[in-house]
Parts: sequence; structure tokens; C-alpha cells
Amino acid sequence: MFGSLPGVVSMKPCSPRLATASSSPDRAAAPRPSRPARGGVRWDLVLRVRAAIARGDYETPERLRVTAERVLEALGR
Repeated sequence: MFGSLPGVVSMKPCSPRLATASSSPDRAAAPRPSRPARGGVRWDLVLRVRAAIARGDYETPERLRVTAERVLEALGR
């Protein structure tokens, strides 16, 4: 889908473990901070987004519309 965009090599996860909402029950149960300290990963957000993508409800018409508007605005159109 994005392979033809300049600078985008692949949209595939870099490991099969990253393709799932949580890699194991142990890791999913471990509490993670919602706001990381200095450049850390917001794991709660990562896991929520991965789960929504896996369910197929992350990309909505509203999200796509807003994204398209922001891209056009950034391009000055």
C-alpha cells in the first residue's frame, strides 16, 4: 500500500512478535506508564492502537478525512 511512497520501505512489522497487540500474557499484564520519561515508548497507546488495527477499526472514514485535510494543509493546498 505505501511501498511506492518515497522513503517508505515497508509497512510490515520488523518481527512477528510486533504484529500482535501483546507479545505475551506476562508482558501485557505488566503495568506501563502512559507518559514515558524523555523519549520512552507509551506502551499503553501502542497496545491500544495495535489492538484496534488487528480488529480492523482503527482506520475510520473520519480519521482518513482528517488525515487528508492535514496533508493538504501541510502542502499548502
